[in-house]
Amino acid sequence: MGYFRGDVETTIEVGLGLCESDLLPIAAVWAAFPTCGALAATGRFSDVSRIADLGLRAAPLCGLGPHQFNIGMMEIMAATAAGDGRAAERIYKRYAAMAVGLPEAKAMVDAMLGLVQVARGELASACAAFVDSVAVFAQGFPSPWLALVAARHAQAEGERGDSPAAAAALCRADKAYGPHVAVFLPELELARAWERASAGDTATAQTHAVQAAQIAEAARMHAVELRARHAAVRFGDRSQARRLERLARILSTALAEAVADHARGLAQYDGGLLDSAAQQFADLGALTLAADASAGGRRVCPPR
Repeated sequence: MGYFRGDVETTIEVGLGLCESDLLPIAAVWAAFPTCGALAATGRFSDVSRIADLGLRAAPLCGLGPHQFNIGMMEIMAATAAGDGRAAERIYKRYAAMAVGLPEAKAMVDAMLGLVQVARGELASACAAFVDSVAVFAQGFPSPWLALVAARHAQAEGERGDSPAAAAALCRADKAYGPHVAVFLPELELARAWERASAGDTATAQTHAVQAAQIAEAARMHAVELRARHAAVRFGDRSQARRLERLARILSTALAEAVADHARGLAQYDGGLLDSAAQQFADLGALTLAADASAGGRRVCPPR
């Protein structure tokens, strides 16, 4: 299947059939990992849990127990993209308990923790978790995760304003990236965007964020596109509201609705709508996003 090469639609079409067939357990395990990733990227979040469960039940039957952590990464990516912080926390804790004594599994669990903490706005802690994860992956483990984790690390460093750290993480992500992990190209573009934003170059940051969104849109990775277009909004782009409203209808999550309201409030100079978006983000536990939307509301309607 072509998930890592960026062909998520074919991965879903082929993978669902394999996971739900009566083939050997090993086929279900190897299919579940990329299929969950493709489902998460497109925003079919409820299907991720079902396919993950099939893969997790099959893994011990064919000696692929450690492969469960690959599935866990996909579960975390789905939960955080859906804005379901409680589910993400539960998933992380489950896999953390399973990873004791397994270095590569621990690296994946650290990456899971970083993703959970980014979603909550705990950027310093997230960066520390990503550093620990990358340190293990960089030792030569045969894993596709280095490119993704390094890119998400660069994004988090940029988001918290540490330009040198963002640049260093971006350099590592660039080196790890290649056609074998083309599905993560939007993440690399977002890493470039946040590195530029941390250096004060928001115009170039917008350009990279929009490029990430266009790549994701072409691949029908709706959840990834939502985050990329929202990054552009956070960099001051007022042109994203219409597409984000469409994505909110496709994804049908509270997080997507809050993102659409944030974009619409910015486009319409509507302080009340921005305040509403900020409250929605806060209710989801996305504190950094809430602060961004609230700051936008104050800029539109400064206190008298």
